[in-house]
Order: sequence, then C-alpha cells, then structure tokens
Amino acid sequence: MHDLYYQYNPWWEGSSPLDDLKPREKYLQELRRYLEFKHIIILAGLRRVGKTSLMKLIINELLTQNVEPHHIFYISLDDYMIQKATLFDLLSEYRQLHKIKVEEKIYLFFDEVTYKDNFHIQLKNIYDSQNAKTFVASSSASKLRDKKASLTGRSITINIKPLDLYEYLFFKNIEIKKSDSQLYRAYFLDYIQSGGLPENVLNPSREYLMSLGDIVNSCGSKKA
Repeated sequence: MHDLYYQYNPWWEGSSPLDDLKPREKYLQELRRYLEFKHIIILAGLRRVGKTSLMKLIINELLTQNVEPHHIFYISLDDYMIQKATLFDLLSEYRQLHKIKVEEKIYLFFDEVTYKDNFHIQLKNIYDSQNAKTFVASSSASKLRDKKASLTGRSITINIKPLDLYEYLFFKNIEIKKSDSQLYRAYFLDYIQSGGLPENVLNPSREYLMSLGDIVNSCGSKKA
C-alpha cells in the first residue's frame, strides 16, 4: 500500500505534481480564497473537466508556500487497490507512514470521493476531529447532492465547467490583439467544434470524444 501512496504523491520524493498542467486562473483565485478556511472544498463537474488538475495545481501552490510535502496527501478513491479501505483507514495509514501527529495540520485531497460508501459521514467526522484542510472531487453530481446535507456548514462547493472561449484561447497559446478582434468569431467556431474539455483542446481527438460519449451512454443505460 505504501508504494501506491508514493505513486500518487510524487512530491514526497521531490518531484513536481504539475506535469506541464495549464492553470485555470479563475478557479485558482477562488480556491486560494478558501485555503485558510477549515471548510471542506468540493470540486464538482463532468468527467475530464479538469478537477484533478486543479487539485494538483493547488498542491503545487502549497509546496511553493513551503508546506511540508509529507503533509499533503492525494489519492484517487476509484483505485481498485483501495476499494475496501475507508477514508479513516487511508488517513490512519498515511499518518503512520510519515509519523504525523493528530494535532499537526495536513492537507487532504480525495479524488472521486463518491466511490466510498458513507463518504459524507466520514468527511464530517474528519472535519470535526482532525486538523485537516480537505479537498474532494467527484463526477457524480447526483450522489453529491443526495449526501450533501450532512456537510451543511462544513463545505463549500465549486462547480468546475468546461473551458470557456478565453480559456480555450489560453490553452491553445493564442493571443488576439484588440486590432484583430474580428478573429474571435473564427476561433469561436473552432472552440465549438472541439468543445471545452481541456485534454481534447490540447490534443484533439475524435476517438477521445466518442469514448466520453460511450461513458455517458453507459451511465444512462444503468440508470434506466
């Protein structure tokens, strides 16, 4: 299990969490505002919209602010290797691994949190009993909505949307001067065709978009 933890947290061994990620400044500004709040930050949005990337961008900012790397713990809860572990199991093993006391502040990043049963109760208990700033992400808006009552007053939800036109231009490294403002229309048509999912904007692929459609259709058939 420890090997898995290190795979998810390369900064424990001095590596960068970024992998050349493009920043989404409008969301980063909002996240920075809440860093000193104890509230659990919930990142909600479609699959592949960039929630994990935003988590890693915030992790990088914490590292630049000289937060101890071992005090930052990220894990994706849809990983098969940890399917039977509760959030408290993971947290306890993490603290033991780095000998971190309960009173020492830590930063927790739980990706795809709705994969865990009773995640809302576990998050509430972590909030109430731990010196932890917790970020969670989920692609399942319905599960988050159904369970959110337990976290009332303890959480702040930020809805992450696909790239807007200006973010699209930034991701494509396109700068339009005021004298060339007529070009916005042409680039808007390109933007509509490629959509606003960050991965597809950086590496356009029809197959990628079709695979996302298959995921959506599969989810729809399960609900039916």
